[in-house]
Amino acid sequence: MIELIYPMVTLVILTFVVLFAMGIGRVRAIKGRQVSIKSFVLMEGKAQLSPRLQQMDRNFSNLLEIPVLFYLWCLVIMVLQIQDDLLLNLAWVYVGMRLIHSVIHITYNNVNHRFMVFVLSCLLLLVMWIQLLIAAS
Repeated sequence: MIELIYPMVTLVILTFVVLFAMGIGRVRAIKGRQVSIKSFVLMEGKAQLSPRLQQMDRNFSNLLEIPVLFYLWCLVIMVLQIQDDLLLNLAWVYVGMRLIHSVIHITYNNVNHRFMVFVLSCLLLLVMWIQLLIAAS
């Protein structure tokens, strides 16, 4: 199901948006002398960054952790050439949840809200893998 490329690319774009925002923020912090560029040699300068930049840094890491299982899930479906609209819809819901998680994380960062969306997205991903097994059999 080649249509899965769209939710995959959407999540990749979100990851790059967070990466570029984080990079721009770091450059500004260095130019504003809030942190030394030398602090990034071994990344010990993260603690000196503003809370917002720390949030972006952590969110970027989040976007490279569990979503790897989403990308793999999409690739397995495409390789097996499974045609199932439910799987495509689940993929879009997952990407939407990751977007909501990122918005919460890099804006008002309410841990309860962020954690709830994170847990729900992880549970959804588990359901997606189970649904893949069902569709493949």
